Amino acid sequence: MKMKKTWFSYLLWMSFVVLTAALAAGNLPAAMEMLSGGDQYTAEGLVLAMAVLAEVCWFVGHKTTSALADLLARTVSGASAKSSGGRFWKRLRLRQTVEVVLVLCLLAAAAFYRIQMLERRDEPWDSLFYDMAFIDNAGGVPSLAHGASYCYALVLSAVFSFSGNKAAAGLALQAVLQVVTLLVLYLGIRRLAGKAEAFWIVAILSFLPSYAGRIYELEPETFYFALCSLGILLIGQCGMVKEKKASCIAFFLAGVYIGVMGFLDRSGLLLLLLAGGLCIKRAMEGDRKEAAWRERFRDSGMIFLFCLLGAVIAMLCSLAGDAALSGSSFGDIWNTWSGQLSWKGSAWILQGPESDPIAGAVLCFGNMLLAAGFWFHKEQKQDVWILLLLAAAMCHAGAASPFGYRILFAFAWAVLAGLGIASMGTGQGTGEAEKVTVPELVLEDMDQEDEEEEKEASGVKLIENPLPLPKKHVRREMDFDRLVEWEKMKFDIPVDESDDFDI
Repeated sequence: MKMKKTWFSYLLWMSFVVLTAALAAGNLPAAMEMLSGGDQYTAEGLVLAMAVLAEVCWFVGHKTTSALADLLARTVSGASAKSSGGRFWKRLRLRQTVEVVLVLCLLAAAAFYRIQMLERRDEPWDSLFYDMAFIDNAGGVPSLAHGASYCYALVLSAVFSFSGNKAAAGLALQAVLQVVTLLVLYLGIRRLAGKAEAFWIVAILSFLPSYAGRIYELEPETFYFALCSLGILLIGQCGMVKEKKASCIAFFLAGVYIGVMGFLDRSGLLLLLLAGGLCIKRAMEGDRKEAAWRERFRDSGMIFLFCLLGAVIAMLCSLAGDAALSGSSFGDIWNTWSGQLSWKGSAWILQGPESDPIAGAVLCFGNMLLAAGFWFHKEQKQDVWILLLLAAAMCHAGAASPFGYRILFAFAWAVLAGLGIASMGTGQGTGEAEKVTVPELVLEDMDQEDEEEEKEASGVKLIENPLPLPKKHVRREMDFDRLVEWEKMKFDIPVDESDDFDI
């Protein structure tokens, strides 16, 4: 969601810098103590040193990527002028092939990393949900007030029914959910932020201990985060719809999904931030004239209202359905759902999402890159994600559900760190189809060569045309030996009006 900077963007940037500095102050001294063997360092000096290092690395990375982008542009333009059309077109398609290969390699590495973790341990750290999902003669999963926990217990019970109540099957389920979530997140963030941003975000999240280490815990947060990633993909797809009526329908359906997610757990309503960000981006694009500006904002506001309406309807219907199935009143179900919100006052700013200080320091460095890159681009992609970080921090601090929103909090930090690494690029990737200008002569050669390749691939051999081809018309000039006087060259003979040539 690339948008132009506003005063609100600078305000969010300042709050983000404060959060990053606080997180760095809580992780850097411990990380340096682990690496140096016990030496003491001041937090202020370490934060300042990392900030300076991030500035230097950002400039070096930006200059390097700019030089590589210029070299690639010259190579492509040279190929368009010298090479034949079919080969040139294949070179343009090489980007998509490289993207698919890189993503598959990243997912394979993430899966291999989790397989290695499962080989080291095959028992969960806790047995709460294992006992709930355990298949015995009594049968059934106990009723739980928390929707996400109840759904996870049902899924875990179904897995145990096939595996014979083996705890290792539950750990394998957690690993599979994480790998599938990474793929869905890449596809969704690719639509919202861009290809490079999606790759770096997924790369960080793949090996982040606060996320990968959750495969040892049979808890519903991993399952619920997988459902949230599907919601991110759905919202990203809605952003690709340009027609107004179709956008209203798409965002209404996305709102229905968000409402169901909010019923399962209150953190699902944070997806409305992403939907609202897309609507604001839609309003800010295009002509800046006052009339067009007002019309776009009116249309975008209507689209978001459809999304909000779908969320409210789905939420109320879910609460009413729960009340009908459980035999409780609607008020009791509402009180139970709203009772999940309670402030515990945890020190989330200094603690951060990571228990590993080295991983926390890496997250801080990526976020400092984003803070540095904010000043050197006319447009930015971080406003909505900073709001998501603030909301995730509030959920993490005031958690009253069976999970503490640690994955959500880690994901929000990982998104901003990935955006920071990608900000060193030229800023041309938007996740949408790139337009390439190709000369007309090259396009003609491409068509001819593609036709020849299709004929060769089909196995049809054509013979030469035995019939004579039509000759080119040559204008003839009449030349006579006798010269005719000009008076005799007049053929307009007057005719009497009463003369009838048909008789």
